[in-house]
Amino acid sequence: MDEDDPDGIDNAIDLGAYSSDADGDGLTYSITSQSNPGLAAASIDGNYLDIVAPAQDQSGTNMVCVKANDGTDGSNEECFTITVYAVVNIPAGVSIFSLPLISASGFVAFKDLGSNCNVLSNGVNDLAYIDSGTSDPLSNNYTWNYLGLGDSLYPGQGYFINVESACSFTMNGNLEQVTPQDIGYLGTRKIKPGWNTIGAPSTRVDFQDVKGTCHSPITLNNGEVVGGPLLFTYGTNCTGVPGYKPGGYEQCGSWYCYCETDTLLPGNGYLLVSDWLNQDCQLG
Repeated sequence: MDEDDPDGIDNAIDLGAYSSDADGDGLTYSITSQSNPGLAAASIDGNYLDIVAPAQDQSGTNMVCVKANDGTDGSNEECFTITVYAVVNIPAGVSIFSLPLISASGFVAFKDLGSNCNVLSNGVNDLAYIDSGTSDPLSNNYTWNYLGLGDSLYPGQGYFINVESACSFTMNGNLEQVTPQDIGYLGTRKIKPGWNTIGAPSTRVDFQDVKGTCHSPITLNNGEVVGGPLLFTYGTNCTGVPGYKPGGYEQCGSWYCYCETDTLLPGNGYLLVSDWLNQDCQLG
């Protein structure tokens, strides 16, 4: 199921299809264990297993074990796995996104995500990231690397994208969670000195809890003190922007703003400047 499912799934599993009684007695069912009920809890409704709406901004699995009883003797347990997939919603225009999960190969092309996104193009596809190895950590100068829709995307890396209208994609299949340690430049799991476009873990986290010594506000050549990570948003100020850290750094142009946030959300991307000028660092 998708993590943005607002209603859950009633009658998700017909338990009668997995059990029977040799004497023909009626059966009742009970849940004996759930490995991760906070993600997407299950409950019993007659002969059916229901699944509540999943927790937002999370993905993963919940193994639910159920036992049948005929009023006299119990039975063996049957276990079911509920899988919740993160949905990445991309607004119209320019934004920054990241892969919410890790595919079996470790990377995936945008064209293979099964999205309904119409990526705009001005000679090259408007899908890009900052070349962190060439950016100046003390200025707002950085070099862009532009990608085609068949080029590899890496978990932990953030990508700017420009789409015609709001769209989304969901990652399915053999997937693993993105951890804070996976965040970094092109699958290296390292934050480069200077400016970075970073991704987010598979589960919502507070940046202050995972930054370690990897980043602290720095003063740019123009005197601005930059915190981070920074959200990209349309508008002329950061007031009311979801996730904005009140009193945090903000840089606004004529139609957009970069707004400091405390929170990393699955599927989102952020701008981050590292103060480690002589070596890479890693979130944890």
